[in-house]
Amino acid sequence: MDHEKQPWLGVLVLNYNYSRFLPKTIESILAQDFGDFHLWIVDDCSTDDSLEVIRRYAAGDSRIRIHALEKNLGANRAAAVGVRLLDGKYATLCNADDFFFPGAFRYGKDFMDAHPDVDLLYDSGSFADEQGRAYGAFVGTAGYFVRKPSQLRNIQAYDDRNELVDLIVNGVYLGAGGTFTRTELLQRIGFPEHEEAQQTSDYEFSVGIAASGAKISFRNFTTYADRQHGGNSRLKYIRSMGPIYRGLFHIIEKYVTEDVADMVRYRREDLLRRMDELVTTARADPEVWKIVEPKASAVVPVIRERLARIAASPRRDPAKWPRVSVIVPVRGEDLILLADALESIAAQTYEDWEIVAVGCTRLNLGPIISNFPFAAKIRYFEQCEWVNRASARNVGLKLARGEIMTYLDEGNVFKPTHLAALVGAIDGSGLRLVRNRASFELFRRTPLDGMTSRFMYSEPIFEGPLAVEYPPQSSSTLVWNNAPLNAMGHHRACILDAGYFDETLDAYDDWEYVLRLSSFFAKVGVTDMTGVDVRINLDDPSSATIPKKSVIDASVQKIYSRYAPNDERLRVERDAQLDRMNRALEAMQQAPADLGARASFVKRLVGGV
Repeated sequence: MDHEKQPWLGVLVLNYNYSRFLPKTIESILAQDFGDFHLWIVDDCSTDDSLEVIRRYAAGDSRIRIHALEKNLGANRAAAVGVRLLDGKYATLCNADDFFFPGAFRYGKDFMDAHPDVDLLYDSGSFADEQGRAYGAFVGTAGYFVRKPSQLRNIQAYDDRNELVDLIVNGVYLGAGGTFTRTELLQRIGFPEHEEAQQTSDYEFSVGIAASGAKISFRNFTTYADRQHGGNSRLKYIRSMGPIYRGLFHIIEKYVTEDVADMVRYRREDLLRRMDELVTTARADPEVWKIVEPKASAVVPVIRERLARIAASPRRDPAKWPRVSVIVPVRGEDLILLADALESIAAQTYEDWEIVAVGCTRLNLGPIISNFPFAAKIRYFEQCEWVNRASARNVGLKLARGEIMTYLDEGNVFKPTHLAALVGAIDGSGLRLVRNRASFELFRRTPLDGMTSRFMYSEPIFEGPLAVEYPPQSSSTLVWNNAPLNAMGHHRACILDAGYFDETLDAYDDWEYVLRLSSFFAKVGVTDMTGVDVRINLDDPSSATIPKKSVIDASVQKIYSRYAPNDERLRVERDAQLDRMNRALEAMQQAPADLGARASFVKRLVGGV
């Protein structure tokens, strides 16, 4: 191999007095099964025998380049020097106490070559103890620099998440180490070397890349281990909390600007709450607050004013940053019913929306979804494995770009004016939670053109209004799930208070979420129109609408315990409803093919009669 030509990969290792770790680090790089790289090792004027160790390895491998600094610059400035030296098409960084797993470079090369539009690839990462024994990602509360998981580890790939806001709100989950980055981008952005970045340079690197508009992808694969030991312990960071918090406010001030207005417009409350959290935590320690207070006092009012201006400004790219996000969990049991749901969104009179559809890799529906005429407005994500509808909805919420969240299950359909009515109610009332009414339809499945395929057309056998009292926190909804989530819309900021869907519920997570939202936001706007057709297929044995009795019992009892009324009448009604449900389930189990029994069961559940 001609090592004088530009390699595919430039590897930067930063070292200061880590001679005891260097052999493991260097060997993990030299042993990679993809060898088209230059290894640049920047030594920050070590006082131990680091240079001797490095030179020993360099004597045996011409890919190693040594850059020994004549005076100690500190980690962030040494990294900035190293970044300017890199000569590969792509770059990856590594601290001298960390290491790569076998196959890491091959994995990065294969992915980046297959996705030439991607600027940066990061993975789920892992940690290692002082002896180099790897373990899973660490989640804790000891100080700011506890790396949090991306919260989307079950997603195989995504490349259009709002990484800028998520990094500021959630903290460091995308560090410099172990990422594969386009070298031109890395050198253009530059590794931060100013005074404020002494304790937050890794974090600022990530935020700066995200703010640049780079296309960032995540893969649920581990290439890199971040070693935890006495020299870089959490205690070390805790003792530096003053400079850390000051650096965090610097990052917010630098990157939350009108230049990224579309990214931050619908996440204003997330950012404001994050600043409040930082101030509250820093105030708790007088010594920390003494360092942080001048910076925080200057930054907070500036950012509040900027966000207010951004809120009043027009969107620069409304197609990419629509106002309404429709979350669609995709089970893939019936493609025709899925098409009905998606097409009902496309037929809306209100056009400022996106579809965030979440399925799983076994479905392989990407090519099918890409064939819809409105595919440009669908963002489809696949989980590594299907967990339940709550999990899929949570993924959708975390990846949604809009300000208003709505929901639609495959098989159900929106009336053409549904979104217009929801948005109009939110804008007209100033409320954060609104809902339309719903109709209720029972379907049976009949083979399409005589075929016996499991993908069948479903024809209605019953239609009627949904027996619902409003608002959702009324007595009937405390008894049973009769206020459909699919008829609801809410500000994304509601998630800050109410949280996400409960993934421990394998049934009726939608009912629980309606109750939870309405408990946080007591005033619910209700329109007079019917906006959603709730469709239930009676002869679909895998339907999430008719789960096993044990699943129903466990989920209902959990919901009842959370929303326990101080009203004896409601307790009596709940007992009666459970009795009706159990009797209907027994009848259905005795005659599972009897559509009449299944219809009776569903009517009793939905109508509460």
